[in-house]
Amino acid sequence: MKHHITKPEDKVSTTQKVGYGLGMSSQRLQMNTLNQMANPIFNDILGVDPRLIGLSLGASRILDAITDPIVGYMTDSTRSRFGRRRPWIAASSILCAVGFIAIWMVPRDLTPSGSLIWFTCTTLFLFMGMSIFSVPYSALGMELTPDYHERTSVMAYQAVMSKAGGFLSSSLFMIVTLDCFDDMAVGMRYTSMGLGVVVLLFTLIPVFACKEHPTFQKLLKKRSGKKIGIIESSRHTLQNRPFIILIAVTAVMLFGLTMVSNLSYYLTIYHVFDGTRSTSAGMVLTFCGYAAQIGGLLGIPVMAYAAKRIGKRKTLLAALALAFVGDILKWFCYTPESPYLALLPNFIQAFCLIAVWTLIQAMIPDVVDYEELKSGERQEGMFSAFHSWIGKLGISGALIISGFILNGCGFDADLGANQSSDTIFAIRIMYCLIPACALILGFILLYHYPITENKAYAIRTRLERRRKLADLATEETSS
Repeated sequence: MKHHITKPEDKVSTTQKVGYGLGMSSQRLQMNTLNQMANPIFNDILGVDPRLIGLSLGASRILDAITDPIVGYMTDSTRSRFGRRRPWIAASSILCAVGFIAIWMVPRDLTPSGSLIWFTCTTLFLFMGMSIFSVPYSALGMELTPDYHERTSVMAYQAVMSKAGGFLSSSLFMIVTLDCFDDMAVGMRYTSMGLGVVVLLFTLIPVFACKEHPTFQKLLKKRSGKKIGIIESSRHTLQNRPFIILIAVTAVMLFGLTMVSNLSYYLTIYHVFDGTRSTSAGMVLTFCGYAAQIGGLLGIPVMAYAAKRIGKRKTLLAALALAFVGDILKWFCYTPESPYLALLPNFIQAFCLIAVWTLIQAMIPDVVDYEELKSGERQEGMFSAFHSWIGKLGISGALIISGFILNGCGFDADLGANQSSDTIFAIRIMYCLIPACALILGFILLYHYPITENKAYAIRTRLERRRKLADLATEETSS
């Protein structure tokens, strides 16, 4: 296999890569915190039905997903001296910080219904801010470099820096179960204020650290007067076969993994620790989170090396196969006899799945190049929006179903530590089976992805030739 060398002018500085990655750290902190703490606080402490929590999160994400294509179209159409993306990212920083803090400020004198209303309204506000951030942020990442391998490097840095948010969110169970707090809800209230400041700062860093590659700045100036409608723009995006494969893999993986992600809390508390919400249980949950973060961190250089040697598609296929092994291990490693054995499957899966979340992001710019060659249109914002949109639909469906899975397993918060053995068995089955099915389906879909390294470079060569011919034609016309 022929390997291509990145041109010096296509390399992205370390400062830009780190600054860009810290933006993802903010998003990871927000989403991980919400996914980890929503059920423990609003179900286990405040008594809200887990089915209603899932419906609330799902409805919020669906509404959020609807706004993504609109935001994508608007960012593609934006013209300012600060570029198309950075003004939107700056505006989102305040919305995200305020919305994140507000969720955990729920008054303790509310009824479960009142707590649910509070949760729904504040998560809607947060997701609106995250939509305004995530779409232009992803598009900005596509515009940092036109090179196939350097795109992987940018996303590898993003994955590394995102671990800062991952480690912070993984520490929450240990922090909010400290004896200085009356309960986890009080602990989360105070902790969220500090985390909100982190969200604000990390969201703003890409605005000042990053700038579009000169190639895309030049294209933007040439096309400053050319715009297509949102319907036509959406049609181009959704008729792109390689892109459809990537968003299908994203949806399947997020759907399967998110659907049972909250079961790890219940499995740890009610199976491994026999229903005791103790500091020891909080430590195991925290260290499982750390194991996942460390696994992902160590997986990044391995993933980046493999992607350069054998290509992004083959690396992803290998990662999904190994993640399947890690999923099966969960059945054997969540055990009361050895609580810390649960760290192993969390480490293995994170080590493998980091390739999925990182390389798909690095493959979408290749798809944008493919679309420009095919239709003449370059729409990073719309591709980013629809990737985000389908991912959020997958998460929405999973969150809606997740509460029903927990209830279907027979879990009753009023029973406390007295859950039946059938309930625990059902939770264990669901926690292993559903992700295993998602991994198999994702593998099958990805097998048919068509853009290889050689094809990506061939597309870029043809695009550069076309642009030069267009420049010559313009010069001849003007003269």
